[in-house]
Amino acid sequence: MSRFGEAAIFWTALSVSTGVLADECQSGDVQEVSIEVDTSKVIRADAPKELFGFNLPWRDFQLGYFRAGTVRPELLEWLAPFKGASYRYPGGTPSNWFEWRKSVGPIAQRTVVHADFERYAVPAFGLAEFADFVTAVKGRALLTLNLVGPYKNVQSPEVVATDTLEMLSYVKSQTSFGCVGGAGCSVMAWELGNELDWAPFLWPATAYLKRAGAVVSAVSPVMPEVTWVANGKTSPWDARSANYASYNQTLASGMADKVQGIAVHPYYDGISVPSAAKYVADYGKTWAAARAGAKVFVTEHARWPAQPANARWESNWYQATGLGGAISSVDFLLGILGNAQVASANWHALGVEGPWQLIRWNKTNDFLYPSPVYWGLRTVREAYLEHVVQTRYSQPAGASYTGGYDLRLVGMSSASAQSASVIGINRNAKPYKLRIVWTAGGRKAGGAVLRSISGLSESEDNTDAAPQRVIMKTSSKTLSMRSSSLWCVPGYAVFSIVEP
Repeated sequence: MSRFGEAAIFWTALSVSTGVLADECQSGDVQEVSIEVDTSKVIRADAPKELFGFNLPWRDFQLGYFRAGTVRPELLEWLAPFKGASYRYPGGTPSNWFEWRKSVGPIAQRTVVHADFERYAVPAFGLAEFADFVTAVKGRALLTLNLVGPYKNVQSPEVVATDTLEMLSYVKSQTSFGCVGGAGCSVMAWELGNELDWAPFLWPATAYLKRAGAVVSAVSPVMPEVTWVANGKTSPWDARSANYASYNQTLASGMADKVQGIAVHPYYDGISVPSAAKYVADYGKTWAAARAGAKVFVTEHARWPAQPANARWESNWYQATGLGGAISSVDFLLGILGNAQVASANWHALGVEGPWQLIRWNKTNDFLYPSPVYWGLRTVREAYLEHVVQTRYSQPAGASYTGGYDLRLVGMSSASAQSASVIGINRNAKPYKLRIVWTAGGRKAGGAVLRSISGLSESEDNTDAAPQRVIMKTSSKTLSMRSSSLWCVPGYAVFSIVEP
């Protein structure tokens, strides 16, 4: 048996448990919370699987996940449950100077390029390798374009536009995508740059419009199937972005007739999750005012670690990918799930450097293991059905989260209504008894499944020393015909329940 085969069995055994996970609720003072789920009332039909997306900074990806010209099979196996997810390449900041020509051809003949923050590498994980990766995980691609030029060598809009057209021609003819957009294509969209209104560029909306417009004008007549995404104002909650509404309106007025959507990069919990979701909605409304059917692409999102007053930022990096990061990230996804304008969301990041590491890399033994954020997203994905349906519930007393709540709950239903689910987060240390009331009629008898991740503290994290401290636990029970069911939801948890 291969080393990976052994690891897969190891992790599968760890992530499956028996029983009903009810020990937490045996105490008589555990509060019961009721949620009414009406599967006959669809809030959002055909919820996109692209919401389970990931940002791929190419250097940070290849450093831990790429070996001998191929993506490690362990990573492919971890990502297989996220079929349909969107993958953003070559990342955020790395896209601003990405030299695509140096990422193609024989790997041995490629040369070093700037990635980000004065870090350089040979792009072994190039355009063709990215296409093969997306195909292997049955995902969708979202490619972010370089509107600047090589590092510290700003080129004219005309040169950038010509280079972009040639890049798309290469993707269409020389990669396993075989296309750049349209029905049935694995390429979902092309993002026009990344945070170019922010340092070091500080481009006003007019400068951005000129460059993005040149690219769209050069490509669209040749490849009208391309879906374009404009970069909205960066960090609208920051004092430096107080004019975000005006900035976005200028973009919409200048290009919404040709560009289908706008991108936003919300980071929380410096701002609350509801605030982050409101910015997403605001960006969508701005674009929709200028274009029917406008979409929002959340091309980066994650929990932002707090900056300690008298310590290194790294000491708080656990906040990004630990249990607290998992709860916040899922909270955000559930907060935007009912917004029909949101086409995709990319968690930042699928890489092995910096605070945000979905799959961690033990450098000592070259071993990969998932973070709590991975297990939180996986818990949701396992219960993610076709339609978002109407739910009604009240918050328990004494909410602990600054957003004004402890629980966020979302109901879903399969297209046939044969299966239904409740997905949620619990930000409180206390467990709750969750009573699900099915208001559209009695449910059939059959097996039901509860999945969850939880811990004694939001600071719990997976590390090289304890790679399985936080994992997805699964329990099942057989239910009779019923109009309601009762479950135990752990404290500090991401959870999902699927019933027949």
